[in-house]
Amino acid sequence: MGLINRLAIAVCAVAVGVSGCAAPKSDAAPPRTTTTGGAVATPAATPAARPSEVETVKSPAKKPTTTTKVKPKSTGDNDVIGPFGWQTLRLGMSADAAEALGMLTRTTEGDGLCAPWPALPITALDQAVVSETHGVWAIHPKQVDWIHTPEGMRIGWTAAQVHATYPDFDPAHFDYAHGPTVAVPGNPKALYRLRFNSSRVLTKIILESRVDVCSV
Repeated sequence: MGLINRLAIAVCAVAVGVSGCAAPKSDAAPPRTTTTGGAVATPAATPAARPSEVETVKSPAKKPTTTTKVKPKSTGDNDVIGPFGWQTLRLGMSADAAEALGMLTRTTEGDGLCAPWPALPITALDQAVVSETHGVWAIHPKQVDWIHTPEGMRIGWTAAQVHATYPDFDPAHFDYAHGPTVAVPGNPKALYRLRFNSSRVLTKIILESRVDVCSV
C-alpha cells in the first residue's frame, strides 16, 4: 500500500471517531410538518381545562299579589262626610251647639227659616245650613277629591260609579234644580245631594236632613 493510501485511511478513521463522539441534543425542537404548498403547520394547542361551572338554582318567580280594594270607612277624620255629619258637627245639632264648636260663623242671612253659616278656612267645610229652630239641616264639605263618604264616593266619580255604589241613584234626576239624591247607608233620616258637571262627573256632595225645615 502506498503512502498516500495509508494517509487517506487514517483520515477516515479519525473522522469516524469524531462523529461517533457527538452527544445527542436534549432540547431538540420537534420536527416541523410541511403541508402541501410549502406552508409549515403548527400543531394545535391543547385547550386549557375550564373550571367546573356551578349551577345556580333560581328561586321561582313570585306571583303578583292581588290587592283587594277596601272601601274607606268612617273614622271621624277630616276626609269623611257622613253618615251623621262631619267630625263633631252633626245633622240636627242645635244652632247654639254648632256655634260652640268654633267651625262656623253664625249669621242671620237667609229666608228667615235657615241661614248659610260660612265655615272657617281652616276646616274642610264650605258651609252649613242651620235653622235657628231645628238646628243643622245641611253640611257642605269643600269640593276636593280627598273628602269621601264611608262608601268611597268622592268628587270626580262618574254617574256610573255612583249608581254602582248607591243603587237608588236615578240618572233621570240630573235635571232636578238642586241635583239628584241618594240614601245615606246607616242613617235613614239623611240623604246625599249630588251635583254633576255637563260630563256627568261628580262635583259636589252635600249631607242633608230628609226633613226639609228650611222651606216650611
